[in-house]
Formats: sequence, structure tokens, C-alpha cells
Amino acid sequence: MKKKICRFFYEGGMISQLKLIVLVTSFLPVLVFAQQHTLFSEKAVTVEDYTTKEIRTFLPFTKGEIKIKTSGIYKAVFDKICSIIVSWKFIVPLRGIQVFCYGHENQLEIYFSPYMFEDGLKFPSEGYSKLEISINDPRTIVGSDIVPNIYCCPQKTSDFYGYPVYNIGKNSEVTVVSRKNIPFFIAVTQEEYLKTLIAKVNKETLPIPNKQDYQKTLQEMENNYQKLRKVSIEAAEGIKQAINEFKEEINRNEEYSKSYIDPISILKNRLLSMSEEEKRENAYYGGDDISGLISYGQREYGDLLVKINPALISENLKSGIHLLTIGWEVKKVTVSRNLQLYDEGKLGFQLTDYLMSKLYEDQNIWNRIFSICNKN
Repeated sequence: MKKKICRFFYEGGMISQLKLIVLVTSFLPVLVFAQQHTLFSEKAVTVEDYTTKEIRTFLPFTKGEIKIKTSGIYKAVFDKICSIIVSWKFIVPLRGIQVFCYGHENQLEIYFSPYMFEDGLKFPSEGYSKLEISINDPRTIVGSDIVPNIYCCPQKTSDFYGYPVYNIGKNSEVTVVSRKNIPFFIAVTQEEYLKTLIAKVNKETLPIPNKQDYQKTLQEMENNYQKLRKVSIEAAEGIKQAINEFKEEINRNEEYSKSYIDPISILKNRLLSMSEEEKRENAYYGGDDISGLISYGQREYGDLLVKINPALISENLKSGIHLLTIGWEVKKVTVSRNLQLYDEGKLGFQLTDYLMSKLYEDQNIWNRIFSICNKN
């Protein structure tokens, strides 16, 4: 009897389990739909624009969308970085924003755009938070050049999970990721800077026409005037007026020539006046004279002039990923350090700023991206 009862319950239990599996499976689509219905909604939220004070309508609970458009020799790398970002736990499932990844040449741009609702239409806003990653592009680790290929030395401001953050000017900062044990910048000597500056000024300076050239042009105009006067006095008056204007220009240029100071001669004299030791000293920028140099003795008041380490450039001619440059754009402020201080709300345009700040803080994500760089 005891064995029969045990067998009854065992068989009944088996049947019950099978029925339960069938039951759950049949209701699974309904459960998924219900879950999605809970996660997503078209509920609108109105927010006052902090710049224009206009009332804008956002859809922070709407189902988000991911768009990826990549091309070029680094397409595989772009796609790998994109897969890391779009699978990030903080935006899965994606709500309230569009994620657009655009990779071309050696630059990947990732945009977080909040969804808005106007005139009966839902659309991703033109206002966005942006992450930019450049691959093997040494030019992105410096700001604008003072003369060709010479820059004010970027100043290190902090570290980002073990990699330096540099201020490259114009209120912009970048994180520079390289696993090569070489310096990014090489100091420029005063001689190298002055020679480069002289070449730049020489290329840009237009020669002043000499008196002989003016006289030749004036004589041609006078001849044309006399010929045309025989045909039509009225038509010749136009040339006569042009001759008078040209004479005025000659007079102005003669006055300018008397006061003209040749910048190339000044720069060459500055270089010639230096001792060999001074020529080899590091160049510092910020002076008031035409060269812009500050004397080496006053260097604490200027900016060290540098060029990108040629070894870093040669590394990037090889295959593989040797350099990543990371920049941020949040609320139209391209300063990555601001993300460390981000503590504002999550409504309106601030939603994407908030998400970008959380991305900044996720060391696991960045360790995965950093690992793309070659070690050797």
C-alpha cells in the first residue's frame, strides 16, 4: 500500500510538473508583453529649457533605439567598442534616448539623444551628450599649433582609471590611452621654433611691389588712356579715373614702405643674436615681441613648446591599436572633468548627461575598452 501511494504521488507530481511547464510556456508571450508594457510608456514630461526658458516635452519612458553606422579600416574596432557601450547594463533596456554610433576614418562618435515630442511627432533631440574616441591619431592629443607641428605643451589635470587627462586648450580635455612606455611630447628648442616661425612668416608674407613695377603699370594705363581718348573721350574718362586711383595707391604704399618693419629680418636677427647654448634651450611661449618667445630665465611665466614624439607617430604607422584619445561633450562643455562633478537631475536634456556621467564612472566598461590597445 505504501509503495502504491508513493508511486501515485510521484506520477501525479510528474504530470503536474509537465502541466506547469506547458502552462508557463503558453503564457510566456503575455508575460513578456506585460513586462515591456511596464518598462516602456509614452508618458510625456514637460521641462523648462534652462537656456531659452521654453517649455519642452520629453518622452523619458519611451522605448529607445540604437543606430550604428561605421566604416573604414577601423570598422571592426568601432563595432567592438559600440557593442561594449550598447550592452552596458545602465541602458539595458534602452529607455528615453537614442544611441547613435558613427565611426569613420579614425574617429568614433557616440551620441546619447533624449526623445522629444512636438507637433504630434516623436524624435531624438538635436541636443545630445557625446563621447568621442579617436584611434591612432596623435594630433588629437594636442590643441591648435602655434606654428606648424609645434604646440603649447598640454597640461596634465588628472587621471582616468590609470591614464592621464590633459588640458589641450579652449576649455577641452582628453584622456590619452597608450600602453607604450614612451613620452607623448618632446620639448622644442628655441632654434627649432624660430626657424619654423621664420619659414611660416616667409610663406605668408606677400612681397611689397617695388617702385619700378608701379611705374611700368602706370605707363601701360597712360598708353591705353591716350589710345582710347582718340576713339571716345567719354569712355577714356573711366581709365583716367582708374589712373588717379592707382596713383593714390602708389602714394599710400610708399608711405607704408617707409614705416614697414620686415618681420623676417627681425626674427633672423633674434636667432643670430643667440649663443649656441641659448639656441639649444627649451622654447617657452607667451612673450610680447614678434617671436612670442619668453626668455629661458622667465620660463615660469610662459608655456613650454613641444612637438608630438616622432616615436609615437611611427608606432601608429604599424598595424594594431597603439593610441586611444577620449573626449566628452556634455551640455556643450567638452571637459571630461566636469563629469566627475555631475550631480544634477535626470529630466529633459539632463537625462543623457546623467547617463554619460554614469558611463564615465563605470571602470569595468573602460577596462574593456582600454584592453583594445596593443601591449607591444
